[in-house]
Amino acid sequence: PTTSGSGSEVTDFAILTHNKVKHPLVDKRLRPDAAILDSDLLQDLPKGLIAETGFDALSHAVEAYGAKNAGAMTDLYAREAFSSAFAALPASYAGRKDVRLKVHQAATMAGIAFTQAGLGLCHAMA
Repeated sequence: PTTSGSGSEVTDFAILTHNKVKHPLVDKRLRPDAAILDSDLLQDLPKGLIAETGFDALSHAVEAYGAKNAGAMTDLYAREAFSSAFAALPASYAGRKDVRLKVHQAATMAGIAFTQAGLGLCHAMA
């Protein structure tokens, strides 16, 4: 991924947009066998995008933690994703490029958590 936030690099979900209408796709065959997290791709992101995608990672972690199918493993991933993103996001926003990978990893952990636990009302409204 070239931004940190959606966690889509490890999920069963994809969104196709046509004529400004989002069409969700959900299928286990969409989940990749591997995901490469390269923080070099994040080094020149504008501050606004760092904030938006960072909050996306935080919201995914919270949503996974409170999901209907949440369990011990998904809660573990969700808590770690939230605490890692929460700790690293201010420094990343302030321009510290050495912490960008931490936010990237947190977003991926949140993606793993919500893929297993499910999504909730937040995504339904989005």
